[in-house]
Order: sequence, then structure tokens, then C-alpha cells
Amino acid sequence: MIVESKQVLDEWCDSLGNWMDEHPTVYKVVLVVSHLFRAAMILAMIDWMQLPIFMSAGLMLIPSLLYRASVERFCVFRFTLPSWAGGIALWIARGAIGTVYAPLGAALLVGYGVMILYISHTDIEARMARLQAGHTSCH
Repeated sequence: MIVESKQVLDEWCDSLGNWMDEHPTVYKVVLVVSHLFRAAMILAMIDWMQLPIFMSAGLMLIPSLLYRASVERFCVFRFTLPSWAGGIALWIARGAIGTVYAPLGAALLVGYGVMILYISHTDIEARMARLQAGHTSCH
């Protein structure tokens, strides 16, 4: 039962992935939304921890770096550190609303937005180049 479910999921994911390979703009939008979702989850973890921001950020940076070194080094898409930075930017921006620091919060959000747009664009363009060259692996 579990093996069959995994096969169905793998087939569905492969089909969707192949479709997105043919529609790189949609692929980029999906990647940007994934970045935003992960940053929102980092913000939720910061709130859940109920520690000073420097402690929360530090506690989340260590496993993020380990994940980047152990898993993401094999992946074409790297979310860990941009998500961490996005969660921190969201936390600062949320606290800055209605204060003299609102421009700083807005600047951080704009910077984060530019970063994930750039990362998503370059990652997908690199993937499209690899596919055109006949390579289907992550590297």
C-alpha cells in the first residue's frame, strides 16, 4: 500500500514537473511562492519559540546551515538560507509597522523580494539550459 502510494505520488510529481519544465514562467511563480511560504514558516517558528530574536535567529541558523551542507548541496534549488533571511526580514518588518522604522522594514521586504525573484529566475534559467543540453539531473 505504501509503495503503491509512493509510486502514484512520484508519477504525479514527475508529470507536474515535466509540465513546469515546458512552462518556465509558471515554474518561476511556483518557486517564488515556495520561497514566500518557507519564509512565513520561519516567521511562525520565531513566534512559537518566544525567545529574543537573536536567539531564535541563531537557533534556526545552525540547522539551516547543516541542512544546506548535507542536503541542499545536491539540489538545484536552495531554499534554506533565503527562507531564514526572509523570516527575519518579515519579523523586523512586522515590528516596524507604524513606527519610525517602517521604511527600514519596507526596505528589508523589498530586498528580500528582489533576492527571491533573482534566485528563482536564475535557478529556473539554469535548469532550462541544462534541459536543453540534454541533462536531466540536478547538477
